[in-house]
Amino acid sequence: MKQNSRQLIEAALAKRAALETEIVGMPSVIAANETKLAKLADTGDLADASVVSEIMTCQALSGLLQRRQQLRGEQLGGAEAEIVSACHSAISDDLAPRARKAAELARGAVRKTLGAHFSDPTQLSYAVEKSTLVQQTNAIVEVMTIRSSPVALDWNSPAGLREYAAQIIKRIADLADLEASLK
Repeated sequence: MKQNSRQLIEAALAKRAALETEIVGMPSVIAANETKLAKLADTGDLADASVVSEIMTCQALSGLLQRRQQLRGEQLGGAEAEIVSACHSAISDDLAPRARKAAELARGAVRKTLGAHFSDPTQLSYAVEKSTLVQQTNAIVEVMTIRSSPVALDWNSPAGLREYAAQIIKRIADLADLEASLK
């Protein structure tokens, strides 16, 4: 396994979570700044240079905070695309080839074990495909298939993206366990 497949997915998830946290906190920061500006404009001593400086700072922040909130919203969409990209990269570059190889090893091991018990090749093939080890392997291989819209997930929601990434991370661990058991 590439050392960084899981780390790339987790980093993309962390980036999205940080952006979401900042966006959620932004309205209260904007409201506090507006309240402070209104108070300073109403009651502040306009002859005092420090009060005028604070008013100017609050006015600058009013425009900047709105712009930052908009930018973070745009960056959030990019972060979501980064999660999908990290998952698909991990699958295509690393996990899918390993999962297919593990599936073939599992089929071979089960075929070798069951071969003495089945003389009919069709029955042997059926028994191999129905074996627990091959079924477990198939479940891993199935998740390691890139989908444009993951089955049973709300692909357009943050929770759906997190669930998809969590499935991939879980299958990374499952695949490592399977590979260890096949050796």
